[in-house]
Order: sequence, then structure tokens, then C-alpha cells
Amino acid sequence: MRIGFITGIDLETKLCRKVFRKQSANPALIACAAGTVLGAQRAASSLIEQGADHLISFGVCGGLSTDVKSGDLILPQSVMMDGEILTLESSWHDRLTHQIPEARTEPLISVSTAITTPEDKQALYETSRAIAVDVESFAVMKIAKAHNVKGAIIRAVLDPASQSLPATALKGVDSEGKTRIIPIITGLLSRPQDLPELIRLGGQNKLACAALENALKSLIKATENSSLKANSA
Repeated sequence: MRIGFITGIDLETKLCRKVFRKQSANPALIACAAGTVLGAQRAASSLIEQGADHLISFGVCGGLSTDVKSGDLILPQSVMMDGEILTLESSWHDRLTHQIPEARTEPLISVSTAITTPEDKQALYETSRAIAVDVESFAVMKIAKAHNVKGAIIRAVLDPASQSLPATALKGVDSEGKTRIIPIITGLLSRPQDLPELIRLGGQNKLACAALENALKSLIKATENSSLKANSA
């Protein structure tokens, strides 16, 4: 099994690489989508060309249901976008939920632009009944299906349904998915009211990253133990 991880932003890529360095003898196969649908399509296709036979959309997401909170893991069995629904391959999904039993399995929805206000989150939840939202996952799963590659989604909630994403935070990620401090500082000069929400978001990001790290450790341990058993059989 060769798993390829598609992240949304560079911070998620770094987290993935860090865990693999500490937990695995195998190098990670990772590509960053830079927070766009097109980037997700290209990243997924690139990893398949490099030999990935399983794909995971990995990173943070926004909460839509009021009963999910920051740090909750989402491992959905289906993902939707623009009225189309993809159901993920059940055998691998079942294995992952066994390895990460704390994860929620209700549907996820992908959108092309960030959903930033509680009002928009509520409206999207009411029309889709998806418990969380991201940008990349549907595109990744669509590419996986087209190439007959098994796909899965491991996401952790960053901002809950009741919370707005400050405009300043969105400006802090560039076209390559990398965090840039200067745009954040510049944004705060014009919108100092965003500072409390940015601080809050930083704490929530720690929760989400900790959940993703624990999930990835569980996945690596289970995958490599299965490989060892198969090789010794």
C-alpha cells in the first residue's frame, strides 16, 4: 500500500512530514493543494503518477453542524459538491474508522470558496446536512475514483458552526498555501477588531493539529503493522 496525502495548506504538509519522520521508516508521499479545487485535482493526479494507490484528503475543515467542535475528527463515508455525491470505498473506510474510532463519519461537503460566516454555514448545513466543509476533498476523491484508486478523507474541525472566520486570517495564506505574516499584520492594521478572533483561531488550530497528528500516528502504526504481518506470512 502506498498512501498519498493531499493537504490544503503548507502547515498541514509540514505536520504530515513531521509525523512521518518520527513514526515511520518510509518517506511520506504528500502534495499541497494550496486551498483550491484545481490545486487538489493537480495534487491528487501527481501523487497517483508517483505511485500512490490510496489517497487521503488530509487537513482542517469548518464545522457546519452545531454539534461538532474544534478538534473533532471527521472521517466521512461520503462527500458532496454542487449536487453530486461520492460514496467512498467501504472496506478501506471501515478499516480507517476502526483505527480512528473517535472520528465522525457523517457527510462532508466541499465548496470552491471558503464559508466564513455562521449564517452561511447554517444555510449550507440546512441544504446539505453535511456536518463539515472544506475545499479539496471532493476533487481529490473524484480523481481517485477516475483512476480506480481508493480514497479517504481525514479532517479535523478548525472553526465551529457558530464562529466567523476573520478576513485577516484568509489573507495570511498565499497562492502556494504558505502562511505569510506580513499580510496578516497589514490586515490587522486596517482591521484591529480581528485580533481576538485570530488569537482564538490559533488555539483552535492547535486542537485540530493535535487531532490530525494522533489520527496519522494511528494510521501509520496500523498500516505498517499490517505490512509486517503480510511480509512474514
